[in-house]
Amino acid sequence: MVLFQEDWVGFFMLRGWDAGYERPSLGLMVDEGHAGKGLGTLCLQAAMTECRLMGISSCMLKVAPENRRARGIYEKAGFIFESVCPTKGHEILSIRWGS
Repeated sequence: MVLFQEDWVGFFMLRGWDAGYERPSLGLMVDEGHAGKGLGTLCLQAAMTECRLMGISSCMLKVAPENRRARGIYEKAGFIFESVCPTKGHEILSIRWGS
């Protein structure tokens, strides 16, 4: 979580292990009023570091097609398009660090 002047302005989560998935799904949120300040990149890097420390070789995320700012951050970090979620139409991106 990212704290700024006593307010929570961003966070990330890795989830899916409790449901039996081998790779986590990454969720990330930055408060709209603090967008464009590098907090999304900071959260993404922290999440990817946590994965590496836990020995996880890949993760995935979903992003709405119209959220170009977020998609740009993910692609710059190395995420690539994998498929489209059939239920919501969100794009599924993934990254792999090797085995």
